[in-house]
Amino acid sequence: MMISGEIKLDIKLSILVYSTPERLTGSMEMMRKLEKQACDRPVEVLMLMDNQLRSMDEQQMTLLNLAQGEFIASIDDHYLLSEDYIATILDEIFQHPNADCIAFNVAYNWNSKAGFGFNSKPKHLMCYAKRVLIQSQKEVLEGIESQGWVKRVIGFVRDKVEVQQVLLRKLDKTVCFMHVFEINNWLEIVKRQIGRLQSSGLYEKMDSIYISFVTERANDEKHVEDILREVNMLSKADDTMKIRILPQTHDFERPTLQWLHQYCTESPHNVQILYMHTKGVARFGTFVESYVRDWVHLMETVLIDHHEMCLKHLGSVDACGVNYLPSPKPHFSGNFWWANSEYIKQLDAEIGPDYLAPEMWLLSHHQSKFCCLFHSEVNHYEQPFSSKNIPVLASCYHPVFYSKSGEMIKG
Repeated sequence: MMISGEIKLDIKLSILVYSTPERLTGSMEMMRKLEKQACDRPVEVLMLMDNQLRSMDEQQMTLLNLAQGEFIASIDDHYLLSEDYIATILDEIFQHPNADCIAFNVAYNWNSKAGFGFNSKPKHLMCYAKRVLIQSQKEVLEGIESQGWVKRVIGFVRDKVEVQQVLLRKLDKTVCFMHVFEINNWLEIVKRQIGRLQSSGLYEKMDSIYISFVTERANDEKHVEDILREVNMLSKADDTMKIRILPQTHDFERPTLQWLHQYCTESPHNVQILYMHTKGVARFGTFVESYVRDWVHLMETVLIDHHEMCLKHLGSVDACGVNYLPSPKPHFSGNFWWANSEYIKQLDAEIGPDYLAPEMWLLSHHQSKFCCLFHSEVNHYEQPFSSKNIPVLASCYHPVFYSKSGEMIKG
């Protein structure tokens, strides 16, 4: 579905709002703000609704066929507009009519000591001359190459205008933190997890995905470049993924959880956080590999595929997960979970030296409310667990809610 603003002659700028049916409310609010700024200006605002059914190249082709403007910019409702977003871009178009690209700053999050807040010029949000986009799209039609539209169009940009103003701001509301241990079949696991985020529709709802890579070759620049290239190939043409590389220190998940804790401590507002890791990577090639794969499939099904159920429950609890166990200390077995940042910031930033300490960390606060969304009732290191035992419909889940006060837990 496409919605267009009032048709005007000699349109200079076309703005596309990407959306999905689930995000229609936020997208319509973005449309209203853009149309208000576009009033009496040579600007049109378009909305493309069926994003999940089209590849990025198909979306670009649709946009090029619809857009009447000489320049084209795209945006989605994850971003906040500056009051002079349209006016600033139009001024640059009038001053530099032959420019190939108009680049401006996008501000992310808050002032941060850990790099969570920063300014950048993400290529997929910049304003491009329509002629340049058409030129780059011809390579797809002629079968010359098939790389993503952003990489392709950059190759045709010769005259770029740099605007130092911040025209967009992005504040995280829903994020994912991933811990990746770079051994054995790590890439296979990461591909599956990112793919599942995308196929479930959760990727589209994520403002950021923070990935912490632990590798023994952190000082090998070429190796690090190879890692970044492999992972960036999994991402869409956007700014969702943020990656950091850490040396192997045998601290297991601790560095990622401490990074997550710092994020929560710095955040000025509550953020809903999914945490997962490359569970099973150390069991690759062992007799329990298939058992652990079943276990991970269970956690991913509940927490990713049924993310709407998880997000709903986060409105009334601090955390939710799968296979809650009270011993040796309260924890979600497997250590995949959803939690609110306002709760996580209350946890101790230091995680004990015991092997299981990272798994016990989330529910370690003396006071909390949490829910177990599903319990398999099996030891996943000792036996298989068929996917047939996992409810398909969210209505078939029966979460158990717990309240913790000191050592007392009521459920």
